[in-house]
Amino acid sequence: MLRTKYVDAWQAADAPAPLSWPMQSILNGYSYKRAEQARDLDYWTYAARWSAT
Repeated sequence: MLRTKYVDAWQAADAPAPLSWPMQSILNGYSYKRAEQARDLDYWTYAARWSAT
């Protein structure tokens, strides 16, 4: 997973527990959309593939 400010915030010791499905997905959808529209790469959370080659 790529490390971003968004990921770091959710993994912080004082972060709130995730909501149950589908509420967490709904909540995240709004922030994802805002980050995409603002082109704010610090908060994009798309999956990435890493290769050692």
